[in-house]
Amino acid sequence: MSTGTQTDDSCINDLLDHSFVSSIENDNNDESEESDLDWIPESDNEEQNDIHHDINPAKERKFIVFESCLDNLFTSCCSCGFPCSMSKTVLGSYINIKSSCENCNTQRKWESQPTSNSMPLGNLIIAGAILFSGGSAHKFLTLCMHASVQMFSIGTHMKIQSLYLVPTIENVWQREQLHLFTTARESGETLRLGGDGRCCSTGHTAKYLSYTLMDLKTNKILDTQLVQKNEVRNSYAMELEGLQRGLAKIAEEELQVSHLVTDRHSQIKKYMREVHPEVVHWFDCWHIAKEARAANALENRHRPVPVAQMEQRARK
Repeated sequence: MSTGTQTDDSCINDLLDHSFVSSIENDNNDESEESDLDWIPESDNEEQNDIHHDINPAKERKFIVFESCLDNLFTSCCSCGFPCSMSKTVLGSYINIKSSCENCNTQRKWESQPTSNSMPLGNLIIAGAILFSGGSAHKFLTLCMHASVQMFSIGTHMKIQSLYLVPTIENVWQREQLHLFTTARESGETLRLGGDGRCCSTGHTAKYLSYTLMDLKTNKILDTQLVQKNEVRNSYAMELEGLQRGLAKIAEEELQVSHLVTDRHSQIKKYMREVHPEVVHWFDCWHIAKEARAANALENRHRPVPVAQMEQRARK
């Protein structure tokens, strides 16, 4: 079960929270960043639209509009019908159009999306959607380039990710984790946990491993630990290190574990037997069944097949 599943829309809601965005921007005002035309607002003195609190910008429908269709709306004055001069400012997926009538001097200003502290919310939402869905920013931006859809650069995406998206995810996860620990502590019951690790690549060449502990009663993720290969002896030892860190985190929250379900990792079996004999250690039946099927398939590979059975398979 993923963290995003058990926290629903908390990430995107916190991402669009005005006070949260402002606090992150204030914390990073002193940092020196390379200039990016998709990032810098047109002017600090320009009036900027704040977030409409009655409408969730992430849930609001959005449309792709051709530039020629936009020009048709601003080439003529809406008051007198005379031609207008236009100026456009583009910041990623955001466009600002200013028109001025040459006859009656009527001024018009139009923005394609709301902003928050000079940040176009469309850029923020799209960058968040790429990260939260597990998509590739390079592939998405390449798609937009081939379709001639105006979009921000990869540099802007990485800035938005580091300044807004990652802090938002950490904020939501820490708040959700605190709530889960508090609920478990108030229940007064011991925990029945299931733990397993996932490597960034198969085999013994993995560099990172994320180890997850789940409460089997509530099916909620209680803790997840990231282990790098250079922190342990080899890649095989990363899973044990992740479990040790996870159990240490559970102990810090003054929670007791009565049962633990894992795979048949030899180092984990020895660790639980010698260090935590008070915890009932179970093996996951899925892993046992998987290994049994693999052994059975290997055994049947060298077993002769009757001719009648081969003919029956051929007819199918």
